[in-house]
Amino acid sequence: MVGADVSTVSKHLTVLKNVGLAADEKRGPQVFYSLKAPCALQFFTCVESVLARGTGPALPMGLPPG
Repeated sequence: MVGADVSTVSKHLTVLKNVGLAADEKRGPQVFYSLKAPCALQFFTCVESVLARGTGPALPMGLPPG
């Protein structure tokens, strides 16, 4: 597991399924999940890159001031 409560992980997986990013397949008592949008892996690569750099100046997000 990922070190989180099972109900929390289940809720997150349901959200990912509902928006079309994940699929599930029940095999007996187990459920297997897979990404339906492989480009999501690029997100994790990006996050790992930022974390490897450590803290630094924030990058502009292009959002209007709120």
